[in-house]
Amino acid sequence: PSETPCSSEPSTWSLAGKKLKVNSKEEMEPLLAELNAQTNVQTVILNGNTFGVEASKTLAEAFKAHPTIKHLDMSDCFTGRMKDEVHVSIEAVGEALKGSASLETINFSDNALGPIGAKALVPIISLTPSLREIRINNNGLGPEGGRIIAGALEASASNSQLRCIVIGRNRLENGAAPFLGRALALHSQVEQVCLPQNGIRPEGIVSLVSGLAACQQLKHLDLQDNTFTRPGAMALAQ
Repeated sequence: PSETPCSSEPSTWSLAGKKLKVNSKEEMEPLLAELNAQTNVQTVILNGNTFGVEASKTLAEAFKAHPTIKHLDMSDCFTGRMKDEVHVSIEAVGEALKGSASLETINFSDNALGPIGAKALVPIISLTPSLREIRINNNGLGPEGGRIIAGALEASASNSQLRCIVIGRNRLENGAAPFLGRALALHSQVEQVCLPQNGIRPEGIVSLVSGLAACQQLKHLDLQDNTFTRPGAMALAQ
């Protein structure tokens, strides 16, 4: 009788810290050889390189063949690229992975996203209910970008598994704080919220923590380097 093959062990594909500058499909394809040779790829780590639009689109196409991906680290992946390039690149990756039943963690930290880059993240955040951890740290989102991310979080709330969200060093300010507070209130199962160094003033802190009051499973809250004064402190204490 024929033997049933054993399931493959979970594998990792990493280009971490190689300082590659990849612009074209032709440059990207040889790097994908290792990924394409693996099965059951669950972790992809690409930080510390820089990918152009065509390279990113090629990468996104490769991701479609690996529906087992659980953890994606694309932090610090677009150094020296224009914001429009970054937007298109992340949009391609997001389109390839949105709706995944496996994807649990994404990290797009340390990329110059701005509001236009935030829009590119909307599909992957709003349409991937399996996400448990979102890291968007040091991306220059500003208040507008923060509102865009908050909208994506609201859209994903009905069947969300989110447990951790990190949006530090993004100048979210009071313009984004109430929107994030309202969005996070809909994710009552969240356990970790980190929003340090965002220039949020007392009125914004009040609206933010009022929303977080609904998060009964919250275990870790980081709001350092924002301005509370008495109103913010009273709201946090309550």
